[in-house]
Amino acid sequence: MSTIILKKHRDQFDLLERMLNSTTLTTQRVTHRHILKAGEGVMKENFIDVDGEKAAAVREALIAADKRHGRELKAACYKLEKELEEERTRALQRQQRQLTWDCTKIAWIDHFRKFTKEKEEALAQQWEEAERLKTIAVQEACEKLQHKVRGQFIIEREKAVAEALTRARLREQETIARTQRECAKQAKEEAEKVAEQHAKEIEKREKRYDSLITKYQKELQHKARVEQDFMDLQTDYKRFMDYTDSQFHSDYMMRLRCHGLGLSNKRVSLITYEDVKKFDG
Repeated sequence: MSTIILKKHRDQFDLLERMLNSTTLTTQRVTHRHILKAGEGVMKENFIDVDGEKAAAVREALIAADKRHGRELKAACYKLEKELEEERTRALQRQQRQLTWDCTKIAWIDHFRKFTKEKEEALAQQWEEAERLKTIAVQEACEKLQHKVRGQFIIEREKAVAEALTRARLREQETIARTQRECAKQAKEEAEKVAEQHAKEIEKREKRYDSLITKYQKELQHKARVEQDFMDLQTDYKRFMDYTDSQFHSDYMMRLRCHGLGLSNKRVSLITYEDVKKFDG
Protein backbone atom coordinates (compact mmCIF):
# COMPACT_ATOMS: atom_id res chain seq x y z
CA MET A 1 0.00 0.00 0.00
CA SER A 2 1.46 3.37 -1.00
CA THR A 3 1.92 6.43 1.19
CA ILE A 4 -0.47 8.51 -0.89
CA ILE A 5 -3.29 5.98 -0.44
CA LEU A 6 -2.78 5.88 3.36
CA LYS A 7 -2.95 9.66 3.61
CA LYS A 8 -6.13 9.73 1.57
CA HIS A 9 -7.55 6.95 3.77
CA ARG A 10 -6.96 8.98 6.96
CA ASP A 11 -8.47 12.11 5.42
CA GLN A 12 -11.71 10.26 4.66
CA PHE A 13 -12.06 9.12 8.27
CA ASP A 14 -11.21 12.59 9.55
CA LEU A 15 -14.04 13.93 7.39
CA LEU A 16 -16.44 11.33 8.80
CA GLU A 17 -15.39 12.12 12.38
CA ARG A 18 -15.90 15.86 11.82
CA MET A 19 -19.35 15.19 10.40
CA LEU A 20 -20.27 13.19 13.51
CA ASN A 21 -18.84 15.75 15.95
CA SER A 22 -20.65 18.68 14.30
CA THR A 23 -24.14 17.23 14.84
CA THR A 24 -26.45 18.11 17.79
CA LEU A 25 -29.32 16.36 19.55
CA THR A 26 -31.88 18.08 17.30
CA THR A 27 -30.17 16.91 14.07
CA GLN A 28 -31.85 13.95 12.38
CA ARG A 29 -29.82 10.88 13.46
CA VAL A 30 -29.00 7.92 11.29
CA THR A 31 -28.31 4.40 12.47
CA HIS A 32 -24.85 2.91 12.81
CA ARG A 33 -25.60 0.58 9.94
CA HIS A 34 -26.11 3.55 7.59
CA ILE A 35 -22.94 5.19 8.86
CA LEU A 36 -20.94 2.02 8.23
CA LYS A 37 -22.41 1.60 4.74
CA ALA A 38 -21.65 5.23 3.90
CA GLY A 39 -18.08 4.82 5.20
CA GLU A 40 -17.61 1.61 3.21
CA GLY A 41 -18.84 3.28 0.02
CA VAL A 42 -16.43 6.18 0.45
CA MET A 43 -13.49 3.92 1.24
CA LYS A 44 -14.14 1.51 -1.69
CA GLU A 45 -13.89 4.40 -4.14
CA ASN A 46 -10.33 5.19 -3.04
CA PHE A 47 -8.65 2.01 -1.78
CA ILE A 48 -9.38 -1.64 -1.20
CA ASP A 49 -7.29 -3.41 1.45
CA VAL A 50 -8.04 -1.28 4.58
CA ASP A 51 -11.14 -2.92 6.09
CA GLY A 52 -9.70 -3.52 9.54
CA GLU A 53 -8.28 -0.03 9.94
CA LYS A 54 -11.46 1.54 8.52
CA ALA A 55 -13.74 -0.26 11.01
CA ALA A 56 -11.47 0.68 13.92
CA ALA A 57 -11.45 4.35 12.87
CA VAL A 58 -15.24 4.44 12.52
CA ARG A 59 -15.71 2.84 15.96
CA GLU A 60 -13.28 5.29 17.52
CA ALA A 61 -15.10 8.21 15.90
CA LEU A 62 -18.49 6.92 17.09
CA ILE A 63 -17.24 6.32 20.63
CA ALA A 64 -15.68 9.81 20.77
CA ALA A 65 -18.88 11.41 19.45
CA ASP A 66 -20.98 9.40 21.92
CA LYS A 67 -18.84 10.51 24.87
CA ARG A 68 -18.86 14.13 23.74
CA HIS A 69 -22.65 14.24 23.34
CA GLY A 70 -23.07 12.54 26.72
CA ARG A 71 -20.95 15.26 28.34
CA GLU A 72 -22.89 17.99 26.53
CA LEU A 73 -26.23 16.55 27.64
CA LYS A 74 -25.07 16.25 31.26
CA ALA A 75 -23.68 19.81 31.26
CA ALA A 76 -26.89 21.21 29.73
CA CYS A 77 -29.07 19.44 32.30
CA TYR A 78 -26.85 20.64 35.17
CA LYS A 79 -26.94 24.22 33.88
CA LEU A 80 -30.72 24.15 33.48
CA GLU A 81 -31.21 22.81 37.02
CA LYS A 82 -28.86 25.46 38.43
CA GLU A 83 -30.65 28.31 36.62
CA LEU A 84 -34.05 27.05 37.80
CA GLU A 85 -32.79 26.96 41.40
CA GLU A 86 -31.41 30.51 41.08
CA GLU A 87 -34.72 31.75 39.66
CA ARG A 88 -36.63 30.14 42.54
CA THR A 89 -34.27 31.78 45.06
CA ARG A 90 -34.77 35.20 43.44
CA ALA A 91 -38.56 34.77 43.48
CA LEU A 92 -38.50 33.86 47.19
CA GLN A 93 -36.32 36.90 47.94
CA ARG A 94 -38.72 39.20 46.08
CA GLN A 95 -41.65 37.77 48.00
CA GLN A 96 -39.78 38.22 51.30
CA ARG A 97 -39.05 41.88 50.49
CA GLN A 98 -42.69 42.48 49.58
CA LEU A 99 -43.94 40.87 52.79
CA THR A 100 -41.47 42.95 54.82
CA TRP A 101 -42.76 46.12 53.17
CA ASP A 102 -46.38 45.10 53.89
CA CYS A 103 -45.57 44.54 57.57
CA THR A 104 -43.82 47.94 57.73
CA LYS A 105 -46.87 49.62 56.19
CA ILE A 106 -49.22 48.04 58.72
CA ALA A 107 -46.92 49.08 61.59
CA TRP A 108 -46.92 52.65 60.25
CA ILE A 109 -50.73 52.72 60.20
CA ASP A 110 -50.84 51.51 63.83
CA HIS A 111 -48.32 54.20 64.78
CA PHE A 112 -50.45 56.86 63.07
CA ARG A 113 -53.55 55.77 64.97
CA LYS A 114 -51.63 55.88 68.25
CA PHE A 115 -50.32 59.35 67.39
CA THR A 116 -53.86 60.57 66.61
CA LYS A 117 -55.14 59.26 69.94
CA GLU A 118 -52.31 60.95 71.85
CA LYS A 119 -52.96 64.20 70.00
CA GLU A 120 -56.66 64.13 70.95
CA GLU A 121 -55.78 63.49 74.60
CA ALA A 122 -53.29 66.38 74.56
CA LEU A 123 -55.93 68.71 73.05
CA ALA A 124 -58.42 67.68 75.74
CA GLN A 125 -55.87 68.43 78.47
CA GLN A 126 -55.11 71.82 76.92
CA TRP A 127 -58.83 72.60 76.76
CA GLU A 128 -59.26 71.76 80.45
CA GLU A 129 -56.26 73.92 81.35
CA ALA A 130 -57.66 76.81 79.30
CA GLU A 131 -61.01 76.46 81.07
CA ARG A 132 -59.28 76.52 84.44
CA LEU A 133 -57.26 79.62 83.56
CA LYS A 134 -60.36 81.32 82.18
CA THR A 135 -62.27 80.59 85.39
CA ILE A 136 -59.43 82.03 87.45
CA ALA A 137 -59.32 85.11 85.24
CA VAL A 138 -63.09 85.61 85.60
CA GLN A 139 -62.86 85.24 89.36
CA GLU A 140 -60.02 87.73 89.53
CA ALA A 141 -61.99 90.15 87.35
CA CYS A 142 -65.01 89.79 89.60
CA GLU A 143 -62.94 90.44 92.69
CA LYS A 144 -61.43 93.56 91.15
CA LEU A 145 -64.87 94.75 90.12
CA GLN A 146 -66.24 94.18 93.60
CA HIS A 147 -63.46 96.31 95.07
CA LYS A 148 -64.33 99.14 92.70
CA VAL A 149 -68.06 98.86 93.19
CA ARG A 150 -68.29 100.70 96.46
CA GLY A 151 -70.60 103.44 97.39
CA GLN A 152 -73.68 104.43 95.50
CA PHE A 153 -75.61 101.93 93.37
CA ILE A 154 -73.60 98.95 94.71
CA ILE A 155 -76.59 96.63 94.47
CA GLU A 156 -77.50 97.80 90.93
CA ARG A 157 -73.96 97.41 89.74
CA GLU A 158 -73.63 93.97 91.27
CA LYS A 159 -76.93 93.01 89.66
CA ALA A 160 -75.77 94.31 86.30
CA VAL A 161 -72.53 92.40 86.66
CA ALA A 162 -74.41 89.25 87.59
CA GLU A 163 -76.62 89.63 84.53
CA ALA A 164 -73.60 90.26 82.33
CA LEU A 165 -71.88 87.20 83.73
CA THR A 166 -75.02 85.15 83.18
CA ARG A 167 -75.29 86.26 79.56
CA ALA A 168 -71.59 85.67 79.05
CA ARG A 169 -71.91 82.23 80.60
CA LEU A 170 -74.82 81.41 78.30
CA ARG A 171 -72.92 82.62 75.26
CA GLU A 172 -69.90 80.69 76.41
CA GLN A 173 -71.95 77.55 76.93
CA GLU A 174 -73.47 77.94 73.47
CA THR A 175 -70.03 78.48 71.98
CA ILE A 176 -68.65 75.45 73.83
CA ALA A 177 -71.58 73.29 72.73
CA ARG A 178 -71.24 74.43 69.12
CA THR A 179 -67.49 73.85 69.22
CA GLN A 180 -67.98 70.40 70.72
CA ARG A 181 -70.50 69.49 68.03
CA GLU A 182 -68.18 70.67 65.29
CA CYS A 183 -65.21 68.85 66.83
CA ALA A 184 -67.26 65.66 67.24
CA LYS A 185 -68.48 65.87 63.65
CA GLN A 186 -64.99 66.50 62.33
CA ALA A 187 -63.53 63.71 64.46
CA LYS A 188 -66.24 61.31 63.25
CA GLU A 189 -65.58 62.21 59.62
CA GLU A 190 -61.84 61.79 60.08
CA ALA A 191 -62.33 58.47 61.86
CA GLU A 192 -64.62 57.19 59.09
CA LYS A 193 -62.16 58.32 56.45
CA VAL A 194 -59.24 56.65 58.22
CA ALA A 195 -61.29 53.47 58.75
CA GLU A 196 -62.27 53.39 55.08
CA GLN A 197 -58.68 53.92 53.94
CA HIS A 198 -57.51 51.27 56.38
CA ALA A 199 -60.10 48.78 55.10
CA LYS A 200 -59.14 49.48 51.49
CA GLU A 201 -55.46 49.08 52.30
CA ILE A 202 -56.10 45.79 54.10
CA GLU A 203 -58.19 44.49 51.18
CA LYS A 204 -55.48 45.52 48.73
CA ARG A 205 -52.78 43.81 50.77
CA GLU A 206 -54.89 40.67 51.15
CA LYS A 207 -55.37 40.49 47.38
CA ARG A 208 -51.67 41.02 46.87
CA TYR A 209 -50.90 38.31 49.42
CA ASP A 210 -53.29 35.87 47.73
CA SER A 211 -51.70 36.66 44.37
CA LEU A 212 -48.22 36.02 45.77
CA ILE A 213 -49.34 32.74 47.34
CA THR A 214 -50.87 31.62 44.02
CA LYS A 215 -47.74 32.55 42.14
CA TYR A 216 -45.59 30.78 44.72
CA GLN A 217 -47.67 27.59 44.41
CA LYS A 218 -47.39 27.72 40.60
CA GLU A 219 -43.63 28.12 40.88
CA LEU A 220 -43.43 25.08 43.16
CA GLN A 221 -45.59 23.04 40.77
CA HIS A 222 -43.43 24.07 37.79
CA LYS A 223 -40.30 23.14 39.70
CA ALA A 224 -41.76 19.74 40.66
CA ARG A 225 -42.75 19.02 37.05
CA VAL A 226 -39.30 19.97 35.75
CA GLU A 227 -37.58 17.81 38.35
CA GLN A 228 -39.92 14.89 37.59
CA ASP A 229 -39.31 15.25 33.83
CA PHE A 230 -35.58 15.32 34.45
CA MET A 231 -35.75 12.11 36.52
CA ASP A 232 -37.98 10.50 33.86
CA LEU A 233 -35.43 11.43 31.22
CA GLN A 234 -32.63 9.89 33.28
CA THR A 235 -34.67 6.70 33.80
CA ASP A 236 -35.52 6.51 30.10
CA TYR A 237 -31.89 6.99 29.14
CA LYS A 238 -30.76 4.26 31.57
CA ARG A 239 -33.44 1.91 30.21
CA PHE A 240 -32.28 2.68 26.67
CA MET A 241 -28.67 1.92 27.61
CA ASP A 242 -29.73 -1.36 29.24
CA TYR A 243 -31.67 -2.59 26.18
CA THR A 244 -29.25 -1.40 23.47
CA ASP A 245 -26.34 -3.40 22.06
CA SER A 246 -23.21 -2.22 23.89
CA GLN A 247 -21.23 -2.13 20.65
CA PHE A 248 -23.48 0.37 18.85
CA HIS A 249 -25.53 2.19 21.49
CA SER A 250 -25.49 5.93 20.98
CA ASP A 251 -27.49 9.09 21.59
CA TYR A 252 -28.10 9.23 17.83
CA MET A 253 -30.98 6.76 18.23
CA MET A 254 -32.83 8.88 20.84
CA ARG A 255 -35.48 11.52 20.24
CA LEU A 256 -37.46 13.77 22.57
CA ARG A 257 -40.73 12.10 23.64
CA CYS A 258 -42.75 15.25 22.97
CA HIS A 259 -41.82 15.83 19.32
CA GLY A 260 -42.05 19.45 18.21
CA LEU A 261 -41.04 21.18 21.45
CA GLY A 262 -37.76 22.21 19.91
CA LEU A 263 -36.10 22.62 23.31
CA SER A 264 -32.69 21.71 21.93
CA ASN A 265 -32.87 24.60 19.44
CA LYS A 266 -33.00 27.07 22.30
CA ARG A 267 -30.26 28.22 24.60
CA VAL A 268 -30.64 26.78 28.06
CA SER A 269 -31.11 30.26 29.54
CA LEU A 270 -34.20 30.81 27.33
CA ILE A 271 -36.08 27.62 28.31
CA THR A 272 -38.98 28.49 30.66
CA TYR A 273 -41.36 26.40 32.73
CA GLU A 274 -44.02 26.75 30.04
CA ASP A 275 -41.62 25.26 27.42
CA VAL A 276 -40.69 22.23 29.52
CA LYS A 277 -43.82 20.09 29.52
CA LYS A 278 -44.10 16.60 30.91
CA PHE A 279 -42.78 14.00 28.44
CA ASP A 280 -45.09 11.27 27.17
CA GLY A 281 -44.41 8.05 29.08
